[in-house]
Amino acid sequence: MVTTTSEPITQVLKSIALFQYFKDWELEAVANVSTLRAYKRNSQLFCQYEPMDHIYFVINGRIRIYRISKEGKEQTFYIAADGDMFPHEGFFRQGSYTANAAAETESLCLVTALKPFEEILIHNSDMTTKMFQLLTDKIIDLQTRLEEKSCYTLKRQVMASLIRLSSTHSSACEGGWNKFDTRLTNQELAGMVGTTRETVNRCLNELKKHEVVTSNEGHLMIRTDRLRQMLHEAGN
Repeated sequence: MVTTTSEPITQVLKSIALFQYFKDWELEAVANVSTLRAYKRNSQLFCQYEPMDHIYFVINGRIRIYRISKEGKEQTFYIAADGDMFPHEGFFRQGSYTANAAAETESLCLVTALKPFEEILIHNSDMTTKMFQLLTDKIIDLQTRLEEKSCYTLKRQVMASLIRLSSTHSSACEGGWNKFDTRLTNQELAGMVGTTRETVNRCLNELKKHEVVTSNEGHLMIRTDRLRQMLHEAGN
């Protein structure tokens, strides 16, 4: 069954960090140009090159953002989770979506009409400032990923990706372990790093020998603190 909610959109907006400190009238303005949509697992939200006319906020679930090259190679850029917004490049530009989006799990999203939302931002400096802060954080994250891609070995890229994903997709467990809330496949991780599933398999098997990665009922578990230490030592 697809996750749904009977809450009014203004209340749903308050569950998203970007809108938590908005005034009631600001929430009403956004709610008036938004709708809630439930997506079944593997359903498509939008496709690359389609006209970009909406932005999305994940209320619950996981949405995979990916591209497919002319050669048919698929690469996952990131997985949006609860509270995340996408696409980030959607504001104040004409054009089409630059990637595809599909539901990894049954998901509920707030879908907001882009042009009316831009008009709200233009007339509200506080909202615009909050949005720019969010976009700045995303730029910093993308710069970090570019540095990893340029300077790290594939093994270090896998380690860095696991650490980054654990901050939003895992929960703390006993013994210093972090357990991923949903199943992260080796193919998904390979897509994020830009390598093959076989390479990720080898990296994970090596990390398992160091007892910093394991699995529990199909869910990946990592020792984030020790993985950070290994990542640091590998760079020295």
